[in-house]
Amino acid sequence: MNSPDKKVAHASRAFLDYLAEKHYLTGEQAEVAGHELPAGRPEFQRDELQKSGLLTEEMGYVALADFYGFPYIDLRTVLFDANALKKVPPEMAQQHQAIPFFLLDGELSVAMSSYDLESLDLIGKSTGCKINLNIAPRSHILNAIEMQYVADAKRVRNLRVDGLNAMISEETASSEIVQLSNSLIANAIKERASDVHIEPEEGFVRIRYRVDGLLREEKRLPTEVLAPLVMRYKVMASLDISESRRPQDGRIRMVLGQRAFDLRMSVVPSKGSEKVVLRILDTAGLDLNVDHMYLSEAIGKRINKVVQVTSGLILVTGPTGSGKTTFCYSIINKLNTMDRNIITIEDPVEYRFPIVTQIQVHQEIGISFATILRFVLRQDPDVIFVGEIRDLETARMVTEAALTGHLVLSTMHTNNAVQAVIRLVEIGVEPFMVAPSIECVLAQRLVRRICPHCRGSYGASGEERRLFRLAPGEGESLMLYRGRGCEVCREIGYSGRLGIHEMVMVTDEIRELILKGSSTMDFERAAVRGGYRTMRYDGLKKALLGLTTLDEVLRLTQDRDDLEV
Repeated sequence: MNSPDKKVAHASRAFLDYLAEKHYLTGEQAEVAGHELPAGRPEFQRDELQKSGLLTEEMGYVALADFYGFPYIDLRTVLFDANALKKVPPEMAQQHQAIPFFLLDGELSVAMSSYDLESLDLIGKSTGCKINLNIAPRSHILNAIEMQYVADAKRVRNLRVDGLNAMISEETASSEIVQLSNSLIANAIKERASDVHIEPEEGFVRIRYRVDGLLREEKRLPTEVLAPLVMRYKVMASLDISESRRPQDGRIRMVLGQRAFDLRMSVVPSKGSEKVVLRILDTAGLDLNVDHMYLSEAIGKRINKVVQVTSGLILVTGPTGSGKTTFCYSIINKLNTMDRNIITIEDPVEYRFPIVTQIQVHQEIGISFATILRFVLRQDPDVIFVGEIRDLETARMVTEAALTGHLVLSTMHTNNAVQAVIRLVEIGVEPFMVAPSIECVLAQRLVRRICPHCRGSYGASGEERRLFRLAPGEGESLMLYRGRGCEVCREIGYSGRLGIHEMVMVTDEIRELILKGSSTMDFERAAVRGGYRTMRYDGLKKALLGLTTLDEVLRLTQDRDDLEV
């Protein structure tokens, strides 16, 4: 069992003194309570303080956890691990008012409302696990026991969700829907999915996960579970459960083991029912080191150079889901020092930075990127991140901010880096503002990475060698790589993703072309003279290194051989 250092440190100090020291109570309140309450365990004193109204339920349990040095856990946001629940029978859970919620490497995380050493020892001996205690409100624990352990024999105990012949009682148990809703998310997280799609079809409900950028069918559910499942997710996301005719968006925060996940929920009317998409944001597992972004050496050097400037516009482009925001976050992370005032304007805020001021856009009440940016410029910012340039007003304000002494990062939806420069002019920003403000544009795609557990090499075919534009007779022994498929990657051959990039540094020649209103081809040729290489060029290099396959590079890039000069 985990043995907290704080417990030892506070062993000789009264719980009431600790509450006063940590400002849960005033000194006067603690003194009065000390006279009125008989000596006893901190749990007893906590309960009495809650009854008197001096502590709320949550404050009392948070304070107790802090006093003992154990984590506090909000069971309402926990994704319960089925393997953990199997370790503790429902009778034992009810007897000791303890519920297990996570099992990893022989360590069982258990929530209790008090530090009951005897109960913890009994659970440890019964399960054969090391017990990690977490403190939670008693009401949450009792509710979780009721919801997670299905005791009513009339309820369906085995909901077979993999087929259409599942047997469902007329009144589907609420605990089963809770377990189903949690399991869909928990399995998606374990499968490294970025999105969960819950889609009504004729006669069944299709569940699809997006893994490494591609959707795959995970399972099919009976139609009867759709309505209660959607309602469950709406409740979790604080949406209007009575509204099914209009689209709604919300957020859900879940805990799996010791990790917290944010989910963005979108629900839209579809086929007489509703379709739900849950986007999983694993902020804890996000690597924001720009040096880990698989940038080529040339692009890495240019990025490190351009982020040292004090003003100008850096654009990151690509389609939805190509990692634009994550790349901008990595730049913010690199620039985030105490001597800089960094402000972000986002829709939504996906990752929290220390020191950085992060502002959420609310289009429904008229708080847009452009509206917020006006006020942000009065906050003496050094660096500004604008989540996306969507309209002329935002584009103009972004370029003005870059011209007036601010380093500005933003994103756009264009097919390649060169088009982003032209797009600013096309949407109405004057060329004399675009030319001096923009410093560089980076375009990115995410390709699937070859599974390292089953990667193997093979000799390139003649057609594959031609893609590398080798001279006749060259490259006869050219080797490429692919995954054979294994249990780790579910026989797919890929595991994870990495970026392929192209970058345009805006040179004096390009600035002149912007002012002249030159053609796209003129821009592209000038970019090549400034060191620009296409995304396919970068992808082919990474295929040669065994990081991805040639098929992935061809799937996500265009053939633009006229630029490779």
